[in-house]
Amino acid sequence: MRKIGFGIPLAAVAVLAAACGGSTSTAAPPPSAAAPTSAAASPSGSSSLGAAITLKTNNGSKGIFLTDQAGKTLYLYTVDKSTTSACYTGCATLWPPLIAKGAVQVAGDASAKDVGETTRTDGTKQVTYAGHPLYYFAGDSAPGQTKGEDLQGVWFLVGPAGNTMK
Repeated sequence: MRKIGFGIPLAAVAVLAAACGGSTSTAAPPPSAAAPTSAAASPSGSSSLGAAITLKTNNGSKGIFLTDQAGKTLYLYTVDKSTTSACYTGCATLWPPLIAKGAVQVAGDASAKDVGETTRTDGTKQVTYAGHPLYYFAGDSAPGQTKGEDLQGVWFLVGPAGNTMK
């Protein structure tokens, strides 16, 4: 069961975009500065504690890519090192991590063998797929939107094989 974050006005997206640019720093902030895990971090604006997470696929104009059970698009960050997230503070506000509290299910072309987790600095468990920590983009306001694709050359859709869709 995962928690997911969204709900930032598009104007704030532009302001925060610099926080997730091409920086290659992987230093994580202290736990007090880690990504929020409250209801405010949920893409729907409400807490998803206890809610089941299902990774599934969507076939859109960009090909087949991963989404959550509600159809919200998931992304990977090429700055991450293996399963370790490099996205915290301002970055995690714009790119909320997919947080889980239990088992993750799969549907469509998603593969259960590729699902994993990594521990963030605040102790929450972020869902990984084929070794990539998964994120939402705050600028996607509806299921199936892919506004974060290739943003700043470091954020990409995730294919069902765990591939970076460029």
